[in-house]
Amino acid sequence: MKNKLLITIDGIRKDRLSCYNPKKQYLTPNFHRIAPECILFEDMNASATSTGMCFASIFTGRYQKEFGRKTYGDTQNPFTDNLFKDFEDKGYKTIICLNKRFDVHARLINAFSNAEFWWTGKTLEEAGQLKDASSLRPKEQAEYFIEKSDRVKAPYFAWIHLWGFSSPEKRFTDNITPFEYDARVAELDEAVGILFDHFKAESEMFIGADHGYALFEKGRWSYGKDGHCLVEAVTSVPFLVYNGLQKGVNHELVSQTKLREIVNNPKYALDVKDSVSFCETRYVDQPDIALAVRRDKYKLIYYYDTGAYEFYDLMTDEQETINYAGKRFHKLSRDDFGAHLALKPYILRTDWEVIEKAMTDMISKAKNYYGASFNPAKDRKWLKFARKIRGILKASYSRKR
Repeated sequence: MKNKLLITIDGIRKDRLSCYNPKKQYLTPNFHRIAPECILFEDMNASATSTGMCFASIFTGRYQKEFGRKTYGDTQNPFTDNLFKDFEDKGYKTIICLNKRFDVHARLINAFSNAEFWWTGKTLEEAGQLKDASSLRPKEQAEYFIEKSDRVKAPYFAWIHLWGFSSPEKRFTDNITPFEYDARVAELDEAVGILFDHFKAESEMFIGADHGYALFEKGRWSYGKDGHCLVEAVTSVPFLVYNGLQKGVNHELVSQTKLREIVNNPKYALDVKDSVSFCETRYVDQPDIALAVRRDKYKLIYYYDTGAYEFYDLMTDEQETINYAGKRFHKLSRDDFGAHLALKPYILRTDWEVIEKAMTDMISKAKNYYGASFNPAKDRKWLKFARKIRGILKASYSRKR
């Protein structure tokens, strides 16, 4: 049996990887050479906008709403089955290699069965709250995993999550780019290349991101930190499958919740698809206040706190600049003589009925997603009260000390 290695990279944008954007070959040369040997997913949709939520969904094949978690800090998991259990039942040893700074996210994921943890680095507390001091460099973590896994005799399924330093190594900012986000991507690309070269002969590999990262698209920054960062730079994620046999591109819409199925059966990776996909939002102490719904190339973003929504056709508008739910333009079609009303500004389409029907259907899916009992306004009031109480208790504790 071949070993199985799931390699994930925290918060990587697709447009920074040369297999999705050829202009970035200088930044990610390893992805550039690896991708032709793999199955590349062109339209994989993140299941959530924050790390813990993404991986809980990836490992169980379920969206967070099925866990009964009300806020980001909730950890309950009513399910005993997950990706690690799948491989344990097949006779594999299961391994998780994480930086200790990731420990809080691991508790949120809570879907590991009996996997053995290989921790690296230090927790933030152990490192005096210094993020860089607490972490191994991506290359160092890759080399640590290689050295330790080479001593494992049984076939294994392993998950290694590469988490870049807060500050990239100087050789990347000096020699590749002064822009630190991109320099971190280049540093992570190096680690992926090291892992791929070492394991390709005897392993199947699954390489991708949990979620992306917004650099002020539609005014949004980062990923889930404002509670509803649902731009494509965050929700559309890179993913590659290497099984040593198949190559090609999966052009279909695929939810991240399908990854459990893909890792178990990589020979079907080219054929996997979803008719509908969802991306939930949640961050520290926030209930879900927005949801992205994908169907084909259409995308709806629904805001539960206001009832507002946005609607995009990603086939013709990858940058999400034309909101068909808005009122910034007139929706026009030509008549039988090729003329149209003299209204400005306008968008001309021949399929307005299709657009309106898709929008109506997807709004209904969003409204019904959490069920009738979901009340984000009530949840926000409770969270505001809880934060206030925690602040009072924390201040009282500090005075006593």
